[in-house]
Amino acid sequence: MTPRDNIPSFSLIEKVIYFFPVQLLFVHLKKNVLLLGFWLVLFAIITKSLSLKYGVPYLFLYPEYLGEVGFLSHCIVGLTAGAFIMAFNISSYSVNGFRFPFLATLNRPFIKYCQNNFIIPVAFSITYIFSAATFQFVNEEEGMWQIIINLSGFVSGNLLFILTTTIYFSLTNKNAQFFRSQNIKTAEKGFINPISDLFSNSKKWEHIPGKNKKEWKVATYIAAFGKIKIARDSSHYLKSTLEKVFHKNRINATLFQVSVIGVIFLLGWLSDYEWGMIPAAASILLLFTMFIMLVSAFYSWFKGWTSLVLLTLVVVLNFSSTQSTSVYKNQAYGIDYDKKPTEYNGNEISLQQLDIIAIQRDILLGMQRLENWKEQTGESKPLAVFFKCTRGWSNIRNLDNEVSSKSQ
Repeated sequence: MTPRDNIPSFSLIEKVIYFFPVQLLFVHLKKNVLLLGFWLVLFAIITKSLSLKYGVPYLFLYPEYLGEVGFLSHCIVGLTAGAFIMAFNISSYSVNGFRFPFLATLNRPFIKYCQNNFIIPVAFSITYIFSAATFQFVNEEEGMWQIIINLSGFVSGNLLFILTTTIYFSLTNKNAQFFRSQNIKTAEKGFINPISDLFSNSKKWEHIPGKNKKEWKVATYIAAFGKIKIARDSSHYLKSTLEKVFHKNRINATLFQVSVIGVIFLLGWLSDYEWGMIPAAASILLLFTMFIMLVSAFYSWFKGWTSLVLLTLVVVLNFSSTQSTSVYKNQAYGIDYDKKPTEYNGNEISLQQLDIIAIQRDILLGMQRLENWKEQTGESKPLAVFFKCTRGWSNIRNLDNEVSSKSQ
């Protein structure tokens, strides 16, 4: 049978409706609501529809690194955005790959999957660029040239990560033809056991009950260099051959996922160094990257029960956090916990506020602590942030006047 014999004919309407990117969008909406939830949160943040009161959108729209906002800070956010996009593609492939068996007939099936799973990531990138450019121009009053430099950093970081991972998967992806063209023992040799796949169930794709009903029809897909091609029929391939393809690709994806998690822990370890303090937006994206991989792992094991299992897990963790055995009580330095605690009420607070001698002693002690801290930094003018909180401006003015008169 020649390859042309495996290419079915479709009408124009079928080619549009059963276009692979469209079908992937439909399968996400129907089957992967939890994965889409992460995208919805990110869309809501960058469009200022969520957490605006807490300033979270500003962390994304104007990221800062080493005290500066520029190409490098946006590039780091772009790199982590690329990591999140690839984690989404991997997670999506792990839970949806078996629904599209024609992928196994293609060269580098996972890369083809990523090419066609572009609608949501591209929509997010365009929305981010537009929102960031608008915010920086209107609110931060940045010049157009600086905005272009900033956002080119985001695009560069995004593409750099995606291209790097694309090269990795291009070198490791196998298709059905690879396994058919080799002796079975040769193909099995060096083939990692599916049980080592940490992020999906080891249950065989060919043994999934009602598998044929779960396959989604695809008429056309995006091939190399953006060409639109007709999806080939995969029914003539042995199910075991298709299974090898999907398992091998999922294992390669697992190795990538483990590497990403390793990088996340490494960045946490390096956070004590100034250069290791990446932008807050990048940290959020890395956190989402880890979460989306964990969700895909849960989905692979629990299928339709995933939402209930995750909800139960959240409730259990929330309950356990309220128990004394799991609560760590931190103590403030400089406080004597052996003494009887001072009562916290209005009268006691007023007495403390009007004790001028105690206030002066506290000021001198605070100044001495600041001098000690300054000496430890080794800088002539170290950076410090102070918050002054009082019950009212009249009280603070009266206290300042009393302290000044006493000092004189």
